[in-house]
Amino acid sequence: MRKRKFSVLAVLTAALSVLAGCQSGEEYTIHVKNLTGAEISEIVITPDSDQSEQKNLLEENLAADGEIDLTIGRFTEEELEDGFAVVVYNAEDGSYGTFSMLQIDNGDTVSFYLDDWGLAVAVDLTEEEIEEQIAQDHQNYLEMLEEMEEEAAAEESAAETE
Repeated sequence: MRKRKFSVLAVLTAALSVLAGCQSGEEYTIHVKNLTGAEISEIVITPDSDQSEQKNLLEENLAADGEIDLTIGRFTEEELEDGFAVVVYNAEDGSYGTFSMLQIDNGDTVSFYLDDWGLAVAVDLTEEEIEEQIAQDHQNYLEMLEEMEEEAAAEESAAETE
């Protein structure tokens, strides 16, 4: 009888140890701002090193200009060495944007916004800093377009001389 009680106790202790191990690591909660101008229907955030559990963190759509605190899980330092993989879905047309190796710390503010290339993300930037980033991205976009036009003109000129 005594052996049986010990065995049950050992099994319970082992089960509790496993459960405690599953809860190891720091719990991550972030503040999310939707600056895209459209509703967001899903936000999926997983460690880049392990994307096996991909679930929508939103209980309901996040309104345009909406903000929410999201608890994204418990993670160890080893799990976060490569950062986070993030997928964000537009509620209006189902389009989505993806980000990888995004470095997010517990308590960070993650803002989603649009620039000339599409969906962009900022971590711990003020709205003024995001506006500055959008302006810089726009300038880079215009410079890229100008380079592409110059290359196309050079190719056309080279083709005409042949």
